[in-house]
Amino acid sequence: MLWEDEVILPDGGRIYVRIVQPSDRPTFEEGWEHLSSETRLFRFLAPRDHLSSGDLDYLTDVDGVDHYAIGAVTRDEEGHEGPVAVARFVRLRDRTYEADFAVTVIDEYQRRGVGSVMLERLCIAARKRGIATLRADLLPENEAAKHLIRKVVPSSRSRLQGSLVRFEIPPEADEDPIDEETS
Repeated sequence: MLWEDEVILPDGGRIYVRIVQPSDRPTFEEGWEHLSSETRLFRFLAPRDHLSSGDLDYLTDVDGVDHYAIGAVTRDEEGHEGPVAVARFVRLRDRTYEADFAVTVIDEYQRRGVGSVMLERLCIAARKRGIATLRADLLPENEAAKHLIRKVVPSSRSRLQGSLVRFEIPPEADEDPIDEETS
C-alpha cells in the first residue's frame, strides 16, 4: 500500500489521508452524491449535476508530479472507505513553477478541520515538487474557501480577476513536520 496518514480531527473524528489512485473511482462517485449543489458550484465554478467517465479518469489517474492528488476517507470495521475530501494541484504547462489547486470537502465534513489538513499537505507536496506558487480561482461568494486559504497560509494574496477571485499561495518555507512518503 502507498503512504497513508491517520488524522484525528479536532472533534475526535478519524480520517485517513493518502494518494489518489485510479481504483478510487467508486469513492469519487460516492463522494459526488454527498456534495450539495452549492459545493459543486464552488468547486467547478459552474452548475454540474454529474461526473462523466472522462471526469472520473481525470480526477483519479494522476501522475503524482504534475498532477498530484490526495484523498481523505473514513474507514469502517469492514474496511469500506467513505469519501471525505480531495485536494489536488495541476502544474501549469507554460509556467512549470506554478500550479492550479483545489480542495473539496463533502458537506458533512465541512468546518471540521479537514480542509486545513488537506491544504497543508498539498502545500508541502507542491514545494517538494518545485512549485513556487499555488493558485485557485474562486467565486467571490465562496467565503469558506477564502477563509480556509487565509487561515492556512496567511501570506496568500488575492485579487479580482474578471468575475473570479484569484488566490496565490506561496508554499510555506517551514520544514515539513509530517513524515511523508506521499511526496
